[in-house]
Amino acid sequence: MALKDDPQVRTQDGRGLGRTLAKLIREGKLAEGDALPSERQLALELQVSRASVRKALIALEDEGLVEGGHGRVRRVRRPVGSASLMASTILIVGLDSLPHKRLPYETGWDTYAQFAATARLQSMGYHCLAINPQTASAQQLAQMRNDGPAGVLVAYHRPSEQTQSTLDQLQSMGLMGVTYGSSDHDGAWDVVYHDHAAGAEALTQWLIGKGCRRIQPFWRFPDHRNWVTQREQGYCQAMQAAGLTPLVPVRTADLRVSGREEQFDDAVRLQMGFLHEALLGDEPVDALMCANDLHAAEAAEVVRRLGKTPGEDVLITGYDNTWQRDNRNPDRIDPPAATIDKANARVGEALVDLLLQRIKGDLPAQPQRRSTAHQLITPHV
Repeated sequence: MALKDDPQVRTQDGRGLGRTLAKLIREGKLAEGDALPSERQLALELQVSRASVRKALIALEDEGLVEGGHGRVRRVRRPVGSASLMASTILIVGLDSLPHKRLPYETGWDTYAQFAATARLQSMGYHCLAINPQTASAQQLAQMRNDGPAGVLVAYHRPSEQTQSTLDQLQSMGLMGVTYGSSDHDGAWDVVYHDHAAGAEALTQWLIGKGCRRIQPFWRFPDHRNWVTQREQGYCQAMQAAGLTPLVPVRTADLRVSGREEQFDDAVRLQMGFLHEALLGDEPVDALMCANDLHAAEAAEVVRRLGKTPGEDVLITGYDNTWQRDNRNPDRIDPPAATIDKANARVGEALVDLLLQRIKGDLPAQPQRRSTAHQLITPHV
């Protein structure tokens, strides 16, 4: 709307301008997400001083009715109490509870994206309702049809039939949502994803720069997971670009370690058989690429027990940048030569930003795909 045409805001001295603008927002004449004119434009339109306009806008910011300022475009925010509780609530699909005491220090794990997204939404005045897709019933979800949340944020989930059924039902209700997924996700919602191919390519290039020529991908699980496929693509691309032959990945059984030292030792003993030929054969490898930092620590112990020195004879890379905090590695004496920090705090923020842009109508109709930046970490350097 043209503010200068509204009799409520035409005033020569600017007194009461902030109160009047607040009233227009609460009445819905200025809608959520609307951009306000600049201070200069408002001053010219309303024929008041810029000082009066600035004072009024700062008052609106303090009330939480306007966001922006400091060189950014100011936009109208939803006034507190103007809508139902659910209209200012974001549904979080992920873990039903977060380990708040530990999680702030474990930024490498994907669960931190949910933590960061929740914190960001709460700081912006939204309520967050976490649901567990494994236990939410169709009847419970259907109860939100008449008074649904403002949007859905899928920060963390493991694919399963129950999870997919939950997401399908939420999408069928017409809710807007964003999910932390993969680059080839073909759902109806927007997606923020970590580029595993780019991360693996960066690690491979770093190893090649250190003189490695026989770089062995080592996956400590048997199945072909989507993110592993992407990492293999990045690995192959870097190897071929350097004129090197990519090696066939070594895969093991799904060896899980719960944290006790004897189980770490058991995992190492099992992996010695899988890596024996790669490390001691006719053409031994000079680098191992592991799925994460814990697997890299196990591989380092395997290298040591087979008579070689990790970090010298064989460079070992991890992923996620969790090596300093992972209590499943009993000694933490073998940091990876290099690892990738997925910046999960930024992932959470990117999820929130994309969802709010969708809610405000600032995006085209087709689902958006956005990747987040990563950082290569070299603990020894």
